[in-house]
Amino acid sequence: MAESDVDAGSYERNVGNSSVNVEIRTKPSFSPSDIYYDMTGKKYLHIFNHYQYQKTRYFNNRRPSTREGTNKDVNRLTEVFGNLGFKVIIYNDKEHGEIIDTVTEISTRDHTETSCLFFAFLTHGDKRGRLARWPTG
Repeated sequence: MAESDVDAGSYERNVGNSSVNVEIRTKPSFSPSDIYYDMTGKKYLHIFNHYQYQKTRYFNNRRPSTREGTNKDVNRLTEVFGNLGFKVIIYNDKEHGEIIDTVTEISTRDHTETSCLFFAFLTHGDKRGRLARWPTG
């Protein structure tokens, strides 16, 4: 489906107190026959794999346990996404600042020929939903 074929007629401008114009769809309008996303372009899976950690304040200044099995997760993701035509890029044991820098750099690339960017972060978490990654020095 061409971009010009998309029905955007049911949008209305948000007139709230925001200085940013936001479009809000007032009623969903689509047909299952219209649902199509062109995935013929380049597809990338960026895996941030965290196996070994340094001491972190989120674990009471202790070193969290290694993530045994994380490489199996990487292998499974690589196989599944590879079979779907994705180029898989793996980053191992990056610190927080390195992750931010990497994602920022990826976001500044020319993606005009890219159909999909997918990010997977394999790491410890806690009960409050925080993910473990130590800060850059």
